[in-house]
Amino acid sequence: MTWSEHHAKALDSVFHSLNRSGIPWLVLRNHQGLPWHNPAQDVDIGIEQNKLRKAEMVVEKALKSHGFNRKETTVFQWGRCTSYFGVADKTAVSIKIDLMDGFSWRAAGLFNSRRLLSRAVRHDNFLIPDPTDDATIMWLKPLMTGGFVKQAYVNDLTDAIMANPKGFQNNLGELFSDDLAALAWDDLENSRYEELAVLHKRFSWNAWMRHAAEMPLATSKNAISYLTLELWRRTHRPKASLLAIVGPNNETKTAFITELQSQLADLQAKEQKSIELVDFWPYDIRSKDQNQYTGFLRFFLLFWRDYLTHIHKRCVSGKTIIFIDYINDVMINPQCKPKNMPFWPAKILVAAFPRPDLVFMLPSHPIGNLESRNASDKKNPLDWKDLHAIHPSKLVSLDSTLDPKENARFALTEIVKRIYKKF
Repeated sequence: MTWSEHHAKALDSVFHSLNRSGIPWLVLRNHQGLPWHNPAQDVDIGIEQNKLRKAEMVVEKALKSHGFNRKETTVFQWGRCTSYFGVADKTAVSIKIDLMDGFSWRAAGLFNSRRLLSRAVRHDNFLIPDPTDDATIMWLKPLMTGGFVKQAYVNDLTDAIMANPKGFQNNLGELFSDDLAALAWDDLENSRYEELAVLHKRFSWNAWMRHAAEMPLATSKNAISYLTLELWRRTHRPKASLLAIVGPNNETKTAFITELQSQLADLQAKEQKSIELVDFWPYDIRSKDQNQYTGFLRFFLLFWRDYLTHIHKRCVSGKTIIFIDYINDVMINPQCKPKNMPFWPAKILVAAFPRPDLVFMLPSHPIGNLESRNASDKKNPLDWKDLHAIHPSKLVSLDSTLDPKENARFALTEIVKRIYKKF
């Protein structure tokens, strides 16, 4: 996200509020420049698990005073990750703050906040992890999840290992069995970070089993909690993760989509490649060898298959999906709509399919000027008013005469106002 003075003042207020609350806390990583500069896309704050909800209330109160009065929270076993939203000067703004109990893997709290706080060091008006603990987590997190240490962190990791090799070895000994700790140290000492990635499953389960052996009852209880929360998270896609655009394919629509992708990625603190454009159609119901109703039914079944096997999964994994021709071919475009198809199948289509959170309508003519519709529109029995009738609460009418940037900015304010709940 773009870090502005508005964000800086809001985060500074959060830090001061947490300090006054008496809750022990620390910034887990990427603390350089905070609160006035933030090159990362979020702020990770370490809080002990039994104080997470209380800390969240402190954060909400501080952010609300700066106009961030809506939110979307994802609850994990060891943390609460929240994106806060607001509208300032007719522009949607957001700030993402993750409250985490240190670093965990599934049901095992490997580096909890209590441990990190016991050795934390002060930086300006907040605490940060001890450099050795910070470097251990920097290496451990990608290893446990099957990734690699980011290139930007390699030098910092190497410096931390060289500065305190004994401390790093002690951390490894607490996490893994003696043989794996020795194996890890041999590669880490020689900066061979990527070679350990192929053994990530072995390291992950070894650390988990050691934790379970030390605290069997707590680990069993945590495992049930982890599975329950994961099941809920994976069956409920995040808000504003499925959007749609209706309108004729032209330069105006293309420019709007490009702007929407860019601005939405900034608002949701994601990389632009995480905002994916998807063609609504998994099957061409205009195929000549298909009866139009048989083709319609086939399309219906194939869409549900694609939604359950691909689209929903991508939304849950952090992607935002934008249908670029949502129901356009059936309802609006007379060249694509099956000949003589009545209105009721279209109503079934909208009612029975998974609905996008919002549908942005970008007609080739001003929405209020129905007399200016061209001849092809007049021949089409399903016009823009019909779409309004079907999607009254999820439809956002855009003005195709406006600059694409302005339309995208307006679309984002509608996303914030209509989708995210006030607190």
